[in-house]
Amino acid sequence: MYIKNSEYLIKKHPSIFMSRAGRQDCSIFKQCETHGIRENNNKLYTIIAIIESETGEYIRNYERLPPEITFPLLQQWGFITK
Repeated sequence: MYIKNSEYLIKKHPSIFMSRAGRQDCSIFKQCETHGIRENNNKLYTIIAIIESETGEYIRNYERLPPEITFPLLQQWGFITK
């Protein structure tokens, strides 16, 4: 599951961490110009946060989330199940 707009990309996916095997994470990416992952729209995105989907706790937090992306909104969209 993912949501993409012009500046942010949000994905729910199996965890990449060995200690969280079998669980889901929510990753939030921000569009950038120099490095990151390239999506089908040929734009680059860099990760700004990884959140546990079950509890809503941060696993990694590299930048502050933008004000338009809130935890209640992530719950409403189904990225966080808490």
